[in-house]
Amino acid sequence: MFTPRAWWFLFATLLLVAAAVITHHPVIGFLAFTLLLWFLGQWLVFAVRWRACERRFVVRRELRDERGPVNALWAGHTFAINVELHTPNRTGLAHVAVADWLPFAVEQVSGATTTDGPLRLGRPLRLSYRVRCTAVGPVRFEGVKIQIADLHGFFSHATFVSAPLIRRVLPVLADAKGHAATTKRHNLLPPPGVHRHLRAGSGSELLDLRDYLPGDPPKTIAWKISARRDKLITKEYESEVPLRCTLFVDTSNSVRVGGPGQSALTGCVQIAAAVAQANAAARDLTGMCLFDEERATRIRPARTASHVAALLNQLADAARLPPATGQARMSDLLPLGYSFAQEIYPDMLRPPLNTTPALLGWSLRGPRLFLALFVPFYALLSLVVYFLLGGRRRRLAWRKRLAAFLAAHYLLAPGGLGLLLHDDEYFLLLLQRLLAEHDVPYPLPFYDRRGRYLFAAPGKIDVLARGLVEAVSRGHDNELFVLLVDLLELTDRLEPLLRAVRVALARHHQVLVVCPWPPGMAPPEESSAASAPLGGVPDAPNAVRQLTAERFQRAFEHVRQSFARLGVSVLCARSGDPVGLILRRLERLRLAGRRR
Repeated sequence: MFTPRAWWFLFATLLLVAAAVITHHPVIGFLAFTLLLWFLGQWLVFAVRWRACERRFVVRRELRDERGPVNALWAGHTFAINVELHTPNRTGLAHVAVADWLPFAVEQVSGATTTDGPLRLGRPLRLSYRVRCTAVGPVRFEGVKIQIADLHGFFSHATFVSAPLIRRVLPVLADAKGHAATTKRHNLLPPPGVHRHLRAGSGSELLDLRDYLPGDPPKTIAWKISARRDKLITKEYESEVPLRCTLFVDTSNSVRVGGPGQSALTGCVQIAAAVAQANAAARDLTGMCLFDEERATRIRPARTASHVAALLNQLADAARLPPATGQARMSDLLPLGYSFAQEIYPDMLRPPLNTTPALLGWSLRGPRLFLALFVPFYALLSLVVYFLLGGRRRRLAWRKRLAAFLAAHYLLAPGGLGLLLHDDEYFLLLLQRLLAEHDVPYPLPFYDRRGRYLFAAPGKIDVLARGLVEAVSRGHDNELFVLLVDLLELTDRLEPLLRAVRVALARHHQVLVVCPWPPGMAPPEESSAASAPLGGVPDAPNAVRQLTAERFQRAFEHVRQSFARLGVSVLCARSGDPVGLILRRLERLRLAGRRR
């Protein structure tokens, strides 16, 4: 609480007091004791004021665009954020410095995220700045960090006012062709009768004329034409059954690897969102199935505005799912998690509430404690070495305090603290969950000690195969199934998925596979064209990058050949126009219906 200026002032005052006592000088003594009492009085007033206001701060946040306040954000757009810090205390505070916690998924465009000044009742401190949303997914605004000080600069206190606010960042709007929508200059909805199956039905558009058959309703008879031909003619109308498209989006750990807006999952979400909006503009039905290694969530096809909004919300929630593994490095995640918790949740880590035993490392070693009871010299030597090498004790203290915080934050059962202290995998998974919920990027290893890839997610093949068979059993004729799934690391486990695709093709459906491509790597066509023999002795990073590109190229060709035997097209998500190809495939279904 004391600043360096306060310590120097207190030291000088105590020197004056000592000098007055030694020299018995009444004037110096009176001056010294007056300064000391004034200093203690200022400290008491400051402590009473900040303790009265500490738990009563109110943070009000508003997100606006050009039209006014908004509850949802859009990727690539700019929004204004207004923050106000209020206090209901009448005394107020003399000087408060406020800094807003900016999420990692947005970038600041203009304005300032810090301000300072007096904080009084009815006179809040205000912040105003503009941000741009860079990636699809939920954005979490934590609150504001404040630092309270007096006007003399003697005392200060820093705390964090938590006011979490979560908003979705939705994908970019798309038109009927799947391109990014611009200013609307005409009606995107087609007139009635367009984009239909041209087959007999109960629509309002005339399809064909035929001879009257016994049993036809009299209201369908074309009387004028029947009078000219001297026989009864029946009118047939078009069917109003639209096309159906189901999108299977992979949300497993294999597509979550990457920074915000740079993972393969973000590309899959953008493709699925563009196709859903284009189908809604063409009055076609769109369904979706989100699957990972354990389960699949299916949404039935529909074409209403609320259904499209629900699809976009589901995709936005899935776009920022983080990768997680129990084999992460404790040395990388522990300092990051402790510093973040100390920044955002200082109340949960303060010493009176979350203490650390002085002999924490000692208590975890039973044999040494047993020897210490009988060998005092060994105990003294162990204590000296232990406190001289305090790095291990510091890590143990961080883990104990973090374990207590995680057990309280996630409401673990009794014994959860002990489990987190001794189970490294469970502790690391909970710590990754905490960092992911607050949009904090963290490092992860890609391979284990045996060189195996940790994020291959082989269990998603069976989940996808079961979901596809279930969708086929409930589907209709001429339905398109689009599989947005990463298969580059699972080329030897494709048989269950191939069997499910054969079932879909046998029921006269069409299947299209879109394979996400790793970020930062050229698409298959460019990588194959750029691949050349390594001349001389290349540097290690370029050689590893080229070998990795060749491995992914061979895996993609293997997946393409496996599905080509069934007549199913496989394309890369980063090459060409996958959204346009999906829409053209729907148009082929529409033409097939016209030929029939």
